Amino acid sequence: MNTEYTQTGFVFASTEDGSPTLLQLGEQGEMMHHSGGAAAETRYIYKSVIAHCLAASPKQLKTCVVGLGLGYIEICWAMEIASQNLNVSENISLISYEIDQGLIKSFQSWVNSNPENSPNARIYDQISKSIDADISIQTVKEALEFNFNRQSIKGNFAAEYVKDNSLNLICFDAFSQKTNQELWTPEFLSRFLVESAHEDCVLTTYACTGYLKKALRDNGFEVIQRPAFIGYGDSTLALRGRFKSLASFYRTS
Repeated sequence: MNTEYTQTGFVFASTEDGSPTLLQLGEQGEMMHHSGGAAAETRYIYKSVIAHCLAASPKQLKTCVVGLGLGYIEICWAMEIASQNLNVSENISLISYEIDQGLIKSFQSWVNSNPENSPNARIYDQISKSIDADISIQTVKEALEFNFNRQSIKGNFAAEYVKDNSLNLICFDAFSQKTNQELWTPEFLSRFLVESAHEDCVLTTYACTGYLKKALRDNGFEVIQRPAFIGYGDSTLALRGRFKSLASFYRTS
């Protein structure tokens, strides 16, 4: 698979588990996911954490996704809502950020079941099936549509992130430091955590930079360095407040 993605600077590419990702156009183009498997990587770094957080806090979990991309994390979130028989509400909600307006439009059109404006609907269907084929695509879309009707997908994360210390789960999936340098500076990371993270908070990300870990520790998080996904590099899980009880799920001997 390697076809143009409408109105963006990417093309589709297939990963080793058969799930799609996006590849930047140009000689220095980067892939959004690990070539070993976009769906498998997302389940490992994000879906497992979403599942544990929802189970630990079924009455209140405000989730933030930094980097919509192809919607992998958002789909995982909706699947866990369904799996745990929860309902999207003011207290169980998701806010998502993506600077590429073409990606927002395409994903939102799929969520809203608008075939005329969603030429890539089959890609999102494929992603949903590759994550968990037992959960219906319609169930996923209904949860996401209800959520986004309450809280639309936002654009520039650096300019628009919430500052009310309400976030309980942060899935920090911003594109690489080379592409989004501002989001990975120690100054920004620390400011974001101070202004946005609830006292009971979890942050999970594919990254494992020194700046990131320092910002987390300086703000009272317990940092767990998780083993690499297929040798790509360690990822980071950080726990604060009552979510520190989840540490036993992720520590390795």
